[in-house]
Amino acid sequence: MENRNAANPGTITTLNIRLTQIVSSVKIEKSTCSDMLPQGALQQIR
Repeated sequence: MENRNAANPGTITTLNIRLTQIVSSVKIEKSTCSDMLPQGALQQIR
């Protein structure tokens, strides 16, 4: 199976940026949840 991304490094950069945005938004959601939920419930989410 050939690696198509190797021919287009710009695509990899775009994907990395998008992944970073998703991860940071998930972290924000988790920290918001930790303010509203009791500690035991938060550990189940993690």
